[in-house]
Amino acid sequence: MTKLLVVTRGHRYDYNGFHAIFDDNPALDTVFVDQPAAQVILRPEHVADYDAVLFYDMWGTPGWLVSSDPEPPADFRRSIAALLDGGKGIVML
Repeated sequence: MTKLLVVTRGHRYDYNGFHAIFDDNPALDTVFVDQPAAQVILRPEHVADYDAVLFYDMWGTPGWLVSSDPEPPADFRRSIAALLDGGKGIVML
């Protein structure tokens, strides 16, 4: 079974339909996390057990209440770089 972390928020989408893609797949053990909580969960010490991370979020979208800053925080950018450096599978939608 593939352990998948799915990061969401920042745009509208069919919540039930999107989650069903993963919930209905017995080959996936999926955990969903919304921004901004994802900034903590994506730290290297928290993602080690996941096989891949799928991003379905949009940082800095106008009207998104989490941040009006178009740049993600430095700590969050370091976490993303660590995913890449560690060879973690990443899917960006």
